[in-house]
Amino acid sequence: MTNPDSPPVRRSIGRLTAFSDGVVSIAATLLVLPLVDTAADERVTGFADFFARNGDQLLVLVLSFAVILRFWLIHHALFEDLVAFTPALFWANAVWLLSIVLIPFPTELIAGGGASNRTTDAIYIATLLVTSLAGLTMKVLISRHPELLAPGAARDDSLGPAITAPVSIAAALVVSQLVPGAGLWSLLLLFAAIPVDRYLASRAARRESSD
Repeated sequence: MTNPDSPPVRRSIGRLTAFSDGVVSIAATLLVLPLVDTAADERVTGFADFFARNGDQLLVLVLSFAVILRFWLIHHALFEDLVAFTPALFWANAVWLLSIVLIPFPTELIAGGGASNRTTDAIYIATLLVTSLAGLTMKVLISRHPELLAPGAARDDSLGPAITAPVSIAAALVVSQLVPGAGLWSLLLLFAAIPVDRYLASRAARRESSD
């Protein structure tokens, strides 16, 4: 049932989704451009030679691409059943997109310097934290306004999985700054969130079935 106190909604969700997908695609493309410039400037005899010189840059690029892909999958799941959006959801999505566009910047800071340090690690992980917090905000907004969903769409109000991501990234940020040598390896804490997410999802499913 529509909430009479709900803010005005806009129905052009297709344009917003298409725009968001386009921005994500551009951000993913920007990751590889410095590598293309490097390949053009260096005289290499093959991929093995290039990897020997630029292996760190390649690994950071792959990491950032995987991060962007993961965030896009979450975003896709959030918007899949939407037929409208509110002004608040629009601006939360705008913050999410801004953080996605910024990911190539700390990626190049790390890759261009040949190694990470606490400052660049903090910028990189903090950018991911902003992305995950914006995603959590969108999840909260959507759960509070079921009128945004397509008729018959399954409603998912569970916030557990959406909360574990920013918590894990915040913990990774702290570890990267306090534990010598941890660096971007601290992001492995995100894997610890996977079983927690599964537990929370199964718990929410059992609660809905019992209701």
